[in-house]
Amino acid sequence: MKKIFKKFGKFSVSEFSAELRWIWKYIKKYKRRVALYVAIGFFSSALTIAGTKLSRRLINAVTGRDDSSVFLLAVLFVLFGLTNIVFSAVMSRISVSSNTMVTQDIREDIYSAVLLSKWKNLSGFRSGDILNRINNDVSTVSSAVLTWIPTFITKFFQFCCAFFLLLSYDKTMALIALVGSPVTIVVSSFFLGKMRENSKNVRKKTSDLVSFLGESLGELQNIKVFDLASDFSLRFKSVQSLLSEALISQNRFSVFGSAVISLMGLLVSYSCFGWSIYRLWSGKIDFGTMTMFLQLSSMLSAAFGSLVSLVPGAVSSTVCARRLIELSQLETEETDNSDFEKRFIGKNAEGGLCVELENVNFGYGEKDQVLKNFEMTASPGEIVALRGASGAGKTTVIKLLLALEEGTGDLFLKNKRGEKIEISPKTRAAFSFVPQGHSLFAGTIAENLRMIKPSATDEEIENALKIACAFDFVSRMPEGINSSLGEDTAGLSEGQAQRISIARAVLKESPVLLLDEATSALDKETERRLIENLLSLKKKRTVIITTHRESLLSCCDRIYDVAD
Repeated sequence: MKKIFKKFGKFSVSEFSAELRWIWKYIKKYKRRVALYVAIGFFSSALTIAGTKLSRRLINAVTGRDDSSVFLLAVLFVLFGLTNIVFSAVMSRISVSSNTMVTQDIREDIYSAVLLSKWKNLSGFRSGDILNRINNDVSTVSSAVLTWIPTFITKFFQFCCAFFLLLSYDKTMALIALVGSPVTIVVSSFFLGKMRENSKNVRKKTSDLVSFLGESLGELQNIKVFDLASDFSLRFKSVQSLLSEALISQNRFSVFGSAVISLMGLLVSYSCFGWSIYRLWSGKIDFGTMTMFLQLSSMLSAAFGSLVSLVPGAVSSTVCARRLIELSQLETEETDNSDFEKRFIGKNAEGGLCVELENVNFGYGEKDQVLKNFEMTASPGEIVALRGASGAGKTTVIKLLLALEEGTGDLFLKNKRGEKIEISPKTRAAFSFVPQGHSLFAGTIAENLRMIKPSATDEEIENALKIACAFDFVSRMPEGINSSLGEDTAGLSEGQAQRISIARAVLKESPVLLLDEATSALDKETERRLIENLLSLKKKRTVIITTHRESLLSCCDRIYDVAD
């Protein structure tokens, strides 16, 4: 028994404390609403307790043992009931509205933490897992703010009031009503660790299912092309089966706990009923007092049962809180309040910026060295190519320039006067980037381009599309630049999607343009016209491309071979 309580105490302090402190941040933010909710709960509990005494007087008045007005007592009894209904409705309203606001706050905080975290730190999470945490885990935690924590306070208050009132009338009855508590506490503490383990497992399996669905539906075209529908159906059944097993395992302990609580409640209820009959039979109490005793013992048992039933919710909420804490504590990118980099880039946008890399080293692991003493220079008005086999490190160089990865060595942006700033997340404004494939979002073509320049006019958008050799086919679409792009750019060819992505990069008017195999789906003639358009821009840009195509390499001022 000592080991059980020791395990329970250690668990409650070491495992719950950090999660509860994190949840407490949001409780403090809505402390007035929580206080109002608890205050109404206290008042409702007090009315309920008072109602038991009122029922005693009413019954005694009906049986002639009390001289009070039966009508007045009946009216008061009804009013007490109606008041409790009003209080219940108000508490429900407060709970739902506050839960909505807390959910919104937590989601915004976690989403911002994910957006601001270092790119490499997110590699350990599947997108479906992050989605599940932001959606389902946040909902579970937010419900704790105005569900199990305030409910615990109000039910504990109700429990204490019922117990001490019962104790003031009949000590034996109070002890009988309380007898199931130690057993229930021991059973709950014994299974608390297992409940937490099961809750973690359910959350993980749920994330696996969400991830599988997101990834498979995103690749639905490939699944059809490679005739993998049957294979993926079997995989889906397997993932669902694992989640079902976790849910059943979690439910097993929940059912056992509920059965124990129900059994103890039944024994206590029968014992209280028997003791009340004995006291009534021996003439020690009247019918009204017996009714009050039964109501109080039932209320005491129900309040304690509610407190114990909150344990699974508390375990689930704290497990979810831990999963959200993992995201909120991801290492963030280096940011400060200085706008030095922004001013430097803005002042040199017209004259252009030179990119310089010296003695750059980078590896994805201790044994996976990708770049060693790498050097590169790219100046305004130049097109510089990075050439190399797949996996040689071309895209890695692009990631280093965008500060998505961190290497060692010197990475600078330099203006005409030789002034330099170090490349970091704060210098991303200097770059326009077009990745492999495309990076378009659902929405209209104009909305996609205005993402990086909200103030862009229709004329500016059309001009950017012309430079990217995209205006011809866009102008033929039913609504032109206001034509909607379906999910995964349905309705566009890969080459068309690439050109719209390039147009967006052109519209940004950044000093440096990065094209990562961004013309791979274009024919040679379109590619040639695109390069000529880029070279004819009034603002001289530094263009860095990764490519295997000899036709594009012939247009470059300098070629860097990335190998070995």
